[in-house]
Amino acid sequence: MSKKGINAFQSEVILSAAYNCIATQGCANTSLWDIAESAGVVLSQLNYYYKNKEGLFIEVIKMMINKYRAEVESRIQLDETAIERMISLIHSHQEV
Repeated sequence: MSKKGINAFQSEVILSAAYNCIATQGCANTSLWDIAESAGVVLSQLNYYYKNKEGLFIEVIKMMINKYRAEVESRIQLDETAIERMISLIHSHQEV
């Protein structure tokens, strides 16, 4: 794996750990130390990739939005008409 690939992988591991910590402990109760420990990295790596807690949390939110959008898009692509797509979109939203 190239250095760029390792960096991308490590960044994803940190994002995943941050998401899991926030989901289980809440934003206010999650520290950068908790995230670093969960990701198996040193605290300075979080600062290297995300600058600070706010930057990391913003990236977690972006990750969640992109995942949600991808799920909705894949679901509505199965529908043939605009009405069917709208119904699928409403059902997706209700499930969330």
